Amino acid sequence: MKKNLNKKKIVLKNNVIINNSISISFFKLDNIKSNQINYLRKISKKKSIKIIICKNKLLDIIFKRNNIPLLNIKNNNIILCHEENPSISLNIFKEFSKYNNINYKDYLNFIYFDKKIYKTDEEIEYISNISDIKSLLIKFCIILKNISIIKLYNTLKLLKKNKKNDNK
Repeated sequence: MKKNLNKKKIVLKNNVIINNSISISFFKLDNIKSNQINYLRKISKKKSIKIIICKNKLLDIIFKRNNIPLLNIKNNNIILCHEENPSISLNIFKEFSKYNNINYKDYLNFIYFDKKIYKTDEEIEYISNISDIKSLLIKFCIILKNISIIKLYNTLKLLKKNKKNDNK
């Protein structure tokens, strides 16, 4: 009876995390040691990424509730969820793989984003290049600033040219 209550708590807690996240990244847990997982937890906590590590049966229950298809998930998995930017969880795992001298592509199962599943290298590269809203707004402001400066420069140039023509 106690075990069932704990499983229900785990399912409910993870259900809330998955409902609130934009992207969900699935990585294999094969040959990853506990101290490496602790390092992953540490770097993901700084970026506000939620980590879910649970067994297959609980994963099935969680994802069936959220209507997310599971693709050939065997063994245990690390699931990274982020609420704002889809590329952060993938980039964190890339950083983790560099630190541990492993290839992240060997451990990546798939990424669930925008109600689609991304598995191929091109799709994963696309996800890793998605920027968050803050950086996009900064880039947009810089572009607007540059456009307005160029327009001002061109206007002043035309005024100068007109003034020369009027003086003749």
